[in-house]
Amino acid sequence: MSQNIQRLKAEIIAALDILPQDSLKLLAEFVSFLRLKAGNPLPSQQREPQNQTNDPILQLGTHPVAEDVTDASVKHDAYLYKS
Repeated sequence: MSQNIQRLKAEIIAALDILPQDSLKLLAEFVSFLRLKAGNPLPSQQREPQNQTNDPILQLGTHPVAEDVTDASVKHDAYLYKS
């Protein structure tokens, strides 16, 4: 099987010399897709880990009520609508 793979690789490489530029671009996109699908993406396709400590969405609910409000759950509508 190793010989078949080597032969196939050689045929693909030889075909690269005769492909037009548009086909080469399409082939490059296809190779990127296959690598991503196989779990071996190119470095440019890898996502950088997000810094979750600075993510504002994670701060929602950490300080839901002003410190001087002691009855926010009882009178929440009064605080919301300032009545």
